Amino acid sequence: MSKKNKKNEPAVKTDNSHKQSRNTLFGKAETFLNNNHLKIFLILFTLFTIFALATFDVKISTDNDDALYVEAGYQYAALGSEYFYNANAPLYTMVLAVLILIFGYHLIILKIFSLLFMLTAFTLFYKSYLKRIPHLILFSVLIILAVNSSLMFFSSMTYTEAFYLMLQMSLFFLFFKFMENEGEEKKSFKKTWLSWLLLGLILTLLSLTKNVAVAAVPAIMVFFIIYKDFKSAGFTLGSFVVVRGIYEIIKHLIWGSTDQYATQTSILLQKHPYDASQGQESLAGFIGRLIDNTNNYLSRIIFQILGLRGENADLQPLLAVFILALFIFGIYYAFKKKHQVLLFTVIFTLSLEGLTFIVLQTFWGQSRMILIVVPFLLIVIFYTIYQWLMSRTALQPVYFIIVIILVITGLSKTIPKANSNIDVLSKNIKGDIYYGYTNDWVNYLKMSEWAGIHLPDSALIACRKAPMSFIYGKGKSFHGIYSVPSTDPDTIINRWKTAGVTHVIDASLRSNPQVADGIIISTVRRTIIPVIQKYPEKLKLVHQIGETEPAYLFEFHP
Repeated sequence: MSKKNKKNEPAVKTDNSHKQSRNTLFGKAETFLNNNHLKIFLILFTLFTIFALATFDVKISTDNDDALYVEAGYQYAALGSEYFYNANAPLYTMVLAVLILIFGYHLIILKIFSLLFMLTAFTLFYKSYLKRIPHLILFSVLIILAVNSSLMFFSSMTYTEAFYLMLQMSLFFLFFKFMENEGEEKKSFKKTWLSWLLLGLILTLLSLTKNVAVAAVPAIMVFFIIYKDFKSAGFTLGSFVVVRGIYEIIKHLIWGSTDQYATQTSILLQKHPYDASQGQESLAGFIGRLIDNTNNYLSRIIFQILGLRGENADLQPLLAVFILALFIFGIYYAFKKKHQVLLFTVIFTLSLEGLTFIVLQTFWGQSRMILIVVPFLLIVIFYTIYQWLMSRTALQPVYFIIVIILVITGLSKTIPKANSNIDVLSKNIKGDIYYGYTNDWVNYLKMSEWAGIHLPDSALIACRKAPMSFIYGKGKSFHGIYSVPSTDPDTIINRWKTAGVTHVIDASLRSNPQVADGIIISTVRRTIIPVIQKYPEKLKLVHQIGETEPAYLFEFHP
């Protein structure tokens, strides 16, 4: 790309259309932000940190995945080359293993690093877009992010999101810098090969943190191809192949033949992730996923993240069409203004979420799937609104009204969470590790702890949430029961014998987490009832915790 640029012209072009008359509202705001951007950023950074600490949760979430990552990190630290995590991308669990080796197994320390990762991502986002887009757009997005409760949540959880966001913003920061430096200095490949390898390294790290992040490679290639810079497109692919290839060789030498994608790919290719008997998804099915997920995430989940819609909001296809329309106009403005930063942002977002919407089963409507690109979506949307209002000076206050509304809706979710969390956080830190959980979870986790203390090391306990039980069971081995593959008691018994199960926990985990109505997640119960009915002697009750919503521990006698 450098050969197509004049001397001292940045390879990553931005438009200067925002440098309009200082007498307009946009012009005055731009001048103020330009003169005070560092001070304002530090204020927003501090605000983000305060809210992140006020909403900090030292407990494991009841969603199970964050406990799964911690358990995998613990296994890496304990077993080394004898263990490899391939339920999905393995890098974050390796990072947790390193932290455990350095600091020991302390859940709070692992969570503090999530906060540090998120704060680093917030800073890199600011540095990546500073002076590359209008300050008004950048700081509009920053203030919305600084009060966003979803970002606060992942700032204290051991999910991959905080770590991934840090790596993703590292990619943007270094990619923009690299392209500008290449354009200014007209460097040859001989002088820039190290930078290309660094790009390959970051792309590899991203793909090892989230499988879907492999889409970043074609995103960068498409960006170069649009500008007919085929060499750089080739260098991008080559650098990724080289670095990823080195990793695969090292992995093979240490862990042997393991496949990062095998487990998750086989699940994603099924019509139903937990029921292989329904068969493999068809081409029409994947197209249906794309349409349904687009509707779900763009009409409901993104609005929930921004505080504009409630948790149980229904689907509104017109809202999805509205977001897509704003995005399409963003693409139009990126080409019209020859704004390469915006164009790359658009391509990257479309690549990542496009792949996500195609491969993800539709009932997995989780905010974390789109949260990682929300900052980029906001950049594109606000740029579109900004450009449309540029020549309509009388309407420019509308821009600020939209920002104020989004800040208020963000605060309306974050402040109540902070207020309710302070008492919980205080009691958790003082030693009451179960305070803040509902009664059903308290009994289940206390039973996991009891089993970890009182059962022998050789025991293997079957239960509904094995990783969570592992966390509270002092490292005891637990066997997950996530589905009911059979109701035949002999089949169940043989499965448990093969796995080495010695005990079973049956808990009263609520189907609706907010309502204690006696309707529970019955996976374990539907598994053990056929065994008890035919062979009552094979499951002996040895312990009970709780009178309401109790948890039971059975000893299994095969």
